[in-house]
Order: sequence, then structure tokens, then C-alpha cells
Amino acid sequence: MVDFKSKNLFMLSETINRDQKMNIEKNGYYITDDQSKLNREHYTKSLKNTYWANTRSDETIEKVLANSVMVSIFYQEKQVGFTRLVTDYSTFSYVCDVYIEPECRGKGLGRYMMDFVSKCPAGNTKLSMLTTNNAAELYRKFGYEKNDDLMIKREINIA
Repeated sequence: MVDFKSKNLFMLSETINRDQKMNIEKNGYYITDDQSKLNREHYTKSLKNTYWANTRSDETIEKVLANSVMVSIFYQEKQVGFTRLVTDYSTFSYVCDVYIEPECRGKGLGRYMMDFVSKCPAGNTKLSMLTTNNAAELYRKFGYEKNDDLMIKREINIA
């Protein structure tokens, strides 16, 4: 796991420069919140293989990408994972679409990704939320816990 605090990679201030991107390299892996690095084809194809987003239309995916912050992880030049953040950069962020390629799982990349997400300006917020069916133990390591006060509204007609 990368120790971001000891490296002083950035310091959050009252005014956050959303154009300032974080890029970290470790053991041949490269992780960034630079949206221009995202392999859009990989993102779309990978979502089609998930339980949570396999029915999203291409139009919805385009809207999602236009209005979210993407964190991408690469091994050499190949994208092997991503996470999407919906954020106001201050009080709230929603972590979603956390994905690591099946052949790359079990190598600590989910922890590496979440460590990065929790430190980058888009994810370092007062309140951060996510939902999961299969990775609660991972997220607990980053301070996430179940909360019975949460209320959710789902729009059935939106893909």
C-alpha cells in the first residue's frame, strides 16, 4: 500500500484545483485520476460484465463519464481497473463502479485503488458513501461502515 501522507503528494486546501491530477506508480502499476487516461472502451466492456451495471445503455455510460471523476489503474500500458467518483470535492463523494480485471484480483489492487481514492481531492470529502454486495471487508479497512439511517430512491425507468 502506498503511504501517501509520508510522501506529501498533495495537501488539501480550502480551494481545490480540480485540474491538478494525482499520478502514482508502484511495482509496475500506474494509478491516476486524470480522466484523459481512461480507456473508455475498456470501461464500457468491463461494466457489461458486472452484476451492477450490465444493463447500462451506451447513452447512460456517456452521461456517467461526462459527470464523474474516474480513477484508472494500469499495468504497464494496459488498463486493469477503475473506480468512478461522484463528488462535490468538499462535503460528499460517492464511490462506485469499483472494478479490477479478474486476472489481476488478489494482488492488493483494490486496496491500492481505495487508498488512492481516499486521498485524491475528489474522494477526500467529509462524507463518502458506496454500496457493495461482495467487498464490505475491503471498504471497512478505509473507514466505511453499514448505516441504518441511509435512505435510497431508485428510478426504475432510468438505465
